Amino acid sequence: MNQVYAIHGPRLVSPGTSLRLDVDWAEQCSKLLGVSEEYQSSAASVAHLQAAIRREPRLNTVLQSSLSEMREANQSLRQELMGLLNGLIGRIEGGMLNVDGGRSGD
Repeated sequence: MNQVYAIHGPRLVSPGTSLRLDVDWAEQCSKLLGVSEEYQSSAASVAHLQAAIRREPRLNTVLQSSLSEMREANQSLRQELMGLLNGLIGRIEGGMLNVDGGRSGD
């Protein structure tokens, strides 16, 4: 990440902008990636369990509570992921404001 910043980072700051360089972008992206991977894994597990129940309907009575818990956990991960994305978008958009309050490039 530091190598990428060394090459591309200076291009992010143009005259008249107040891009927040105090934000640890590597940490923010790492959190986003981690939650994204958890969400994808959770979604795949729910899909596999649903497929198993479709193949063997008798499993429905045994696995229904587990499936419900997995769906709730998956929904929570989705909400957390969307919150992280919205927060990151807000930080990026906030960093695009120039000193007098207008958008950079305006």
